Amino acid sequence: MSHRQIARVLGGAESYDSLGEREQAIVREEWTNRIVALRGELNYTARFAAAGESYSEIDDDGKLIIHLARG
Repeated sequence: MSHRQIARVLGGAESYDSLGEREQAIVREEWTNRIVALRGELNYTARFAAAGESYSEIDDDGKLIIHLARG
């Protein structure tokens, strides 16, 4: 396994397709971990509130919820 090659792919300097099966699996796992971490940092409620924007979402039952901007 080439840790250097994996690091190059993760850094965008080399193609994912250049890796072997095992290395690709490692890269996919790292990508998944990064996505989970980034999603955990998202707070659209705070972003919309700070921007003074209304927004809508669907709840767990599929019902539309509209959040009006305050101000």
